[in-house]
Amino acid sequence: MDEYKTYSGVSDNNNISAFIDEQYLQKFSDYCCALIKLLKFSEDNEKTEFASRIVAQKPEEVQRWIKDGINIIEKDCCPFCNRSLDDATKQMISAYNSFAKSERSKTKEQLALLLEAINKQYNMYQNYDVIKHQLKNYEKIMPTFEKVISKISGMEKYICDIKDELTKAIASKLEPQNITRNISTDYELSIDKEKFSDIKYINSELLQLDTNLKYAAINKKRVRDNYIDKFLKPKLAHTYSSDYQKLFQLALEAKEWLWIYPKKLICKIYHRKSH
Repeated sequence: MDEYKTYSGVSDNNNISAFIDEQYLQKFSDYCCALIKLLKFSEDNEKTEFASRIVAQKPEEVQRWIKDGINIIEKDCCPFCNRSLDDATKQMISAYNSFAKSERSKTKEQLALLLEAINKQYNMYQNYDVIKHQLKNYEKIMPTFEKVISKISGMEKYICDIKDELTKAIASKLEPQNITRNISTDYELSIDKEKFSDIKYINSELLQLDTNLKYAAINKKRVRDNYIDKFLKPKLAHTYSSDYQKLFQLALEAKEWLWIYPKKLICKIYHRKSH
């Protein structure tokens, strides 16, 4: 019976269908590199602060009009009347020009897009729970069961921690006092290379288990058939059909082996033996 229980939960249809995608972790490595570049962005506030305050008060379409208009001014002349611009106007245009060339808005947009990509990647279906659910019946035929489960759980937590760290860094960079200064040294954003090795190890063990399951299904059938032929049938042959208590006891014993309620099977076998 102990040999049979080793294969409990195994059937001809069992196979490991879920593996951990190495590219999923690689994506987070790419996000770390992209974010470090954005965290390094810095800019002189004094050149853009004046124009920023003025432009920020205007509607978005006017802001675009100002930025477009800056590009068509030539030789310090008005593009409409071609008159020379006075010094005060030149200073204002210079301030607008610094604002238009500022990378601040672009950096904010890139940070927002990166945060969206990180959340989307994190929320993509991953197989941690599916794998652990598939493995729960195979502990006795998987020598590395505990180690694999530990590494899968560790990977799940690691990805969560990386996502939180990236999110935290983006939120910090978007703060007004940080958007124009380099804060890349405040964060250590990189993926532990050992985690890629862990993924390879996990997937290798799952692949080996997939092979073992094919042999386990064969062994389970052999042990099950041996039990029916050498134990169940002989006992049924010496049990009267009217002795329901013994039949019921046999059904309970058979259930431990067959993992089903075999009352109909017992009756059929007994009926066949009696005739």
